[in-house]
Amino acid sequence: FAVALVDPFSMLSPKLWCLYLKNLFLSPVTLYGVLKKHKLGGAAVAVMAGVAMFGWLALIVCEIVYLCYPDLVKLDGIYAVAWVFYLALVAIITATRVQIRNFYGIHGNPIEDFFATLL
Repeated sequence: FAVALVDPFSMLSPKLWCLYLKNLFLSPVTLYGVLKKHKLGGAAVAVMAGVAMFGWLALIVCEIVYLCYPDLVKLDGIYAVAWVFYLALVAIITATRVQIRNFYGIHGNPIEDFFATLL
């Protein structure tokens, strides 16, 4: 891969930081572009990733609201469902990383991809 995992933290490159933030908040869009470019699928996987990502964020916000206003809503334990959505996102991105590794013949394994994506 062209950018190492810790490059945004070890360099003060504005371009690299902008790409990092874009991919942090718009990862389904980036995922769609990668899949489309390599003809490995596309829209369905990106939509699933988007649902997982925004579902995770929405449920985390619901949990915060529940913690602040426990009488307003009864969402005890909704954080567990939120983390299931997050793990679904991680699994989708891991599968894409494995496909790209196979496409280019890059040495690695799915466990490395899983933990890199989990960050």
